[in-house]
Amino acid sequence: SQTQWTPDGHISFFLSGDNGRDLWLFDTTSGDKQLLVSSDELKRIAPSPTQATKDERERTRRTRFGVAAYVWAPDGKSILFASAGQIIVYDIATKKTTVLAPSKTGVLDPKFSPDGKWVSFVYEHDIWVVPTAGGDEKQVTFGGHDLLLHGDLDWVYPEELGVRTGYHWSPDSAHIAFLEMDESPVPTYPITEEVSQHASVDLQRYPKSGDPNPKVRVGIVNIGSGATAWIDRAAEYIPRIQWANPTRLAIQLLDRAQEELELIYVDPAKGRSKSVLTETDDAWINVTNDLTFLEDGKQFLWTSERTGFRHIHLYSEQGELVRPLTQGDWQVNGIDGVDEDDRVYFTANIDNPIGRDLYRVKLDGKGRERVTKEKGTHRINMNPTASAYLDTYSSFTDTGWT
Repeated sequence: SQTQWTPDGHISFFLSGDNGRDLWLFDTTSGDKQLLVSSDELKRIAPSPTQATKDERERTRRTRFGVAAYVWAPDGKSILFASAGQIIVYDIATKKTTVLAPSKTGVLDPKFSPDGKWVSFVYEHDIWVVPTAGGDEKQVTFGGHDLLLHGDLDWVYPEELGVRTGYHWSPDSAHIAFLEMDESPVPTYPITEEVSQHASVDLQRYPKSGDPNPKVRVGIVNIGSGATAWIDRAAEYIPRIQWANPTRLAIQLLDRAQEELELIYVDPAKGRSKSVLTETDDAWINVTNDLTFLEDGKQFLWTSERTGFRHIHLYSEQGELVRPLTQGDWQVNGIDGVDEDDRVYFTANIDNPIGRDLYRVKLDGKGRERVTKEKGTHRINMNPTASAYLDTYSSFTDTGWT
């Protein structure tokens, strides 16, 4: 479980056995397997969700929504663990652990900054950063509490929109873009715990049909100055936030009926926005993770169901359609990566309507070819450069991974 690509292109994963779970490293070149962190050590620094917390809601969040149990440093020399509620950095060469921000317990969603100099985390509904080398932590958002979340997530966004984090570092590590969620309009729903001898009630903010959702907006904080710019747009839902480049933030805005999705660019210094494109559908718009900015920053990939089938389209940076890359009476499941030869990798059901295969196509829309060979359903985990992928597949007669 918890398979990840390492910064140098190998694969790490938890492997469970009779004695617990170990963290292993798989060399994708030689095929050799190396034990990184033993189960005995992991029990201390990175317990499993059932061991790490007694809070049922937090256990469910970690197991159901795939919360990362460990994070690789950008230089590949250390690993960050936070399942015990503290930030623990494990040095691979020396096998030593360092606790960052030791006075903070119960931290959530820790990450390295892209340059590796900071570790960010959510603590008591606000975002903090601490130097990776050690030192005093610094609060970068303020005013968070149980009903005002900064970088923290409510019930709706993970459950209904597939959101796994509430904040995002800029590629140059100068800014953090984050969701602010005002939960005060959302009604409470009683969840009764009846397993214990004495029942208890957990009042969770939960909007039923027609109830108010949390009010959301996006802030962009400058790590150096501490100044926060708020974007000049609002929407019922803000399901996706990502950086196009260090000076441009891309945000998707969705209406309540989920019939209109708008992509906007935002200036991180001033919060000013510009509309790029809008998707409309009288029935329903599916939110995806397919927005992919190409390396030169002058174009991006976007999937749309406007033809009745989900297909990949190439756009200029200003939102002008260049060409569709795929078309036909079949469905693209998602974009998996773009390699150095500008070939776009995607999964689709072209050859098997009830299956899923990996394909690739050139940016001119030509040269489409199937990559996976085994008949069945393939789940692809591709490395960032699209030079290798992990394939987990199944069929009526076989399962496996390559």
